[in-house]
Amino acid sequence: MDSNTTALATPEEFAEALVFSKGPTITRSNGDVINCPSILTPGSNSASTETKFSGEFWKCPAGSFCQCPTCEERCPAGFYCPANTFQPLYCCPGFYCPDPSSIAACPEGSFCPVGTVNPVHCTKYWSTCEAGSDKPVRVMYFIPLTLPIVLVSLIFTIKTVNWRLKLRSGRRLLRSVRGSQTAENGYWKAINESESDDEACNYELGNFSLSLSFALDQSGFANGTAADRLEVGQGTWLSADNRGVAVDLGNTLKAVPEAGTPAVASTATMVNGFSSPLRSMHGREQENSVMAEELRKTKQDVELSQSQPPIGDGAAHAMNTKMLNAPRCDPAAQDLSSLTVEFKNLCFRLPSGIKAMQGVTGNMQPGRVLAIMGPSGAGKTTFFSLLTGKLLLTSGNIIVNGEYHTLQPFKKLVGYVPQDDIMLRDIPVYDLLLHSARLRLPASWCERERRQRVLEVVEFLGLSGVMYQKVGDERHRGISGGQRKRVNIGMELVANPQVLLLDEPTSGLDSSTAFEVANLFRRIAEENSMTVAAIIHSPSASTFRQFHDLLLLSTSGQVVYHGPRKGARAYFAQLGFVCPPTQSIPDFIMDVVAGKVPLSWNPDFTVVDLIAYWEKWKKGEQITVHDSRKVYEDMVYRDAKTRKKESQKIGWLKLWWISLVWRWRESVDWVRDLFAELFSFIAAIFVKERIRKTPNALLVFWYCVKRTLLQLSCNPAKFMIHLFVHAFVGFFISLVVSQVEYLGQLPYSICRLSPAALREVCFHPIDALQRIGVLMSLGVLFSGIMASSTTFGPELPIFWRDSRSGMLALSYFAAKLSVDLVRMTIGSLMCGLGISVAWGYRSTFVQIWGMLWMLYAVAWAVGYVLSIFFPPDSVSLLGTFVSILFGLVLSGSVPSLSVIMNPKSSYYPIRILWELSPTRYFVENIYLLETAGRDWEELQGDKLRHTYNRHNWKPNIIRMGIMIVCSFTLAFTALKLRGRNHQK
Repeated sequence: MDSNTTALATPEEFAEALVFSKGPTITRSNGDVINCPSILTPGSNSASTETKFSGEFWKCPAGSFCQCPTCEERCPAGFYCPANTFQPLYCCPGFYCPDPSSIAACPEGSFCPVGTVNPVHCTKYWSTCEAGSDKPVRVMYFIPLTLPIVLVSLIFTIKTVNWRLKLRSGRRLLRSVRGSQTAENGYWKAINESESDDEACNYELGNFSLSLSFALDQSGFANGTAADRLEVGQGTWLSADNRGVAVDLGNTLKAVPEAGTPAVASTATMVNGFSSPLRSMHGREQENSVMAEELRKTKQDVELSQSQPPIGDGAAHAMNTKMLNAPRCDPAAQDLSSLTVEFKNLCFRLPSGIKAMQGVTGNMQPGRVLAIMGPSGAGKTTFFSLLTGKLLLTSGNIIVNGEYHTLQPFKKLVGYVPQDDIMLRDIPVYDLLLHSARLRLPASWCERERRQRVLEVVEFLGLSGVMYQKVGDERHRGISGGQRKRVNIGMELVANPQVLLLDEPTSGLDSSTAFEVANLFRRIAEENSMTVAAIIHSPSASTFRQFHDLLLLSTSGQVVYHGPRKGARAYFAQLGFVCPPTQSIPDFIMDVVAGKVPLSWNPDFTVVDLIAYWEKWKKGEQITVHDSRKVYEDMVYRDAKTRKKESQKIGWLKLWWISLVWRWRESVDWVRDLFAELFSFIAAIFVKERIRKTPNALLVFWYCVKRTLLQLSCNPAKFMIHLFVHAFVGFFISLVVSQVEYLGQLPYSICRLSPAALREVCFHPIDALQRIGVLMSLGVLFSGIMASSTTFGPELPIFWRDSRSGMLALSYFAAKLSVDLVRMTIGSLMCGLGISVAWGYRSTFVQIWGMLWMLYAVAWAVGYVLSIFFPPDSVSLLGTFVSILFGLVLSGSVPSLSVIMNPKSSYYPIRILWELSPTRYFVENIYLLETAGRDWEELQGDKLRHTYNRHNWKPNIIRMGIMIVCSFTLAFTALKLRGRNHQK
């Protein structure tokens, strides 16, 4: 290097001596003129030299920079250093520098951001790049961005047209299955029949006439074939004093056969050994052959239905142990055309030691409807849970068709109608019923037979006019409440069950609609020889008359009455409880059980006395005022005293141990059910079912896929909104990162002369690429979690209901996931296209889309888990929390991975959190993709900043793949274990 130095007076004079060259110039099509300036050494401009200094200054060759006459340094790649460069500058935007000594305008069809060594080619057809472009113009990306929306809209339109064509064919098929009698005729016929069975109390002045109807159904309780309706003519109930009443029933006795059953003659005899408390109070003996005959037959029916007398807890436990150890009858070997269910001395104890149910004995017969009544807390729902196996019996036996079972092995033959109308509200009624029929009818039925069955049920339920309407909810009006209740029942009827259990089917309905529903399942029982039981609260008189039998429970979970519904009034009348003139029979009975009606002959009467009276009445023992309290002490307080004595001996330690054992049993049941589900899924493919061969796991998977696609097609607006959200999230990220770049590290000699406050910053490149991955992970996590939270969370009760019927959870989960994979793919595509609009990425779109898809998959699984475990109103807030946690804190950006992985750091003991974070690997791979397209010298090796390494690309993909599988496995496990009892 040739130099002739002259000392400068001041730094200001030296700065003035530096030459600023404009460099090459480019004129763009819009008229903008851009150039790439450079800073030259003093002396490069002779005019400046002559005015400031005497003598010749130094020169520097092209491709190098010289900050002193003897300080020649090579110019790094990405910088532009023409001849006599004093200080290197980045290769300007719109230009590219193939080597530091040369510069050229960016050619057409490529773009050249700052520091470009090789021009970046624009995507053919989808972006435009004129000469001198520093970033691509991707206006054409709006075409692929809107293309999925157009395609989805077209698919929805075709689906709607196809659905309407099916509706027309369905209407023709419906007309073919209609009989001559309409549902309205059946309704009015039922009203006329119920009016002939009037049980209302009629009063006149001081005395009143009683029309007492009392039916003895030998088929239901004595295994006979006929039933009598015994009506007593006009009799008189005279008030004796304020302590009791006298009974004088007279006139004629006539036998009126029940509709559809032959009459059976009977004789009236007095019950031996039963002393009426009414006579004991007044010392008068009035023989009434009619009432005595009714009581005698009622008692015989109950005794025959309960072939074994009540037994104590110890005997019940022994019987239960014998039941568990005795050889069971193969359910498949039984005659399953009808199911008779008997229950003997059922007892259920809570973890606290309190008995929620004890000594419940009775039966449920085919062709009859059993009403289960009692005040709140009487254990009515607990009774159903014990029958179906949701809860484990403490003691007692359940006998199905003469063999020891619960109803759990027969769950494909049992229909359970929940109290709430649990169903999908956004699809038509016909499709709801068809899906239930497909899952639960025998596999041997063809599709046409299933549709025929659905149409028959629709016609039977009177839903023909609304079968193609959506059910609707609070926001979108659909069918009425009564119609929705009938759809709720129809979902079980299409499965052709043998046992139908209804949990408060008339709650929330007006009296007219409640009567329709009650009459409906009476017809179901009688016409299909089906065993029907319903929990019912405060029915009207007409609704109450639709039941054949009654099981009345007290608040302690014990039986107060079980027998024919028509015999309940006579039983309570014999105890001295008289129906007032303005009150219906069911309301009066409920008031008696609730303790609101005093017993005139027993001033010390309490509700628990009813339990004692029933126990003694079943055994044929006398009930008197003097021994009623003793019976109460012997039968009710005995267990309480024993429990109190044991509690005093052990105290809270025993209660804690009971609770611990209970929780352990629940945990064991959860794990066992999970493996049983997996085994059932595999066995359903290879092993023939023994109770009812329903469609195998693959067919169930396909049916669930079809229903999920139907849900999407019925809600196109919801699906389109999700697409727009994904697209706009990507577009907003694109706008934020459009100016984000990586600028290479300045030469050491430049930073050495920088001010002390900026020296540390100068020694590092301007690296903002990591922020791109962080912003992308935030947007993907939030949109993915929000989109997936609608898959399982709102449908949990529906899943539980289907699982009770025998649907395999794995098939359901796989079907939902399969459809969501399509949603996930389209969502990630829309997000990727949105990101590409303004961001000049250096990698390929397919690579970025692939990484987005993997992170979307993890976010989808996280949304599954959150929606399964938490209520819908909390999922959005929790989704935001999880997005910030993983997108910012656990992404490796702040705090930096270099700090976290430092053994001296306070984060080092919890580094496992970052190692298990999918965003940590997503951000690193985005960083590796973008740095691979840049030619800065510090990016040419394998080891990069932030502890990143180019060899981690494939391992990171494998790690994210494993996390995807584990996340979805966790989601399925959560689905299976959440609400375990609801699935039984």
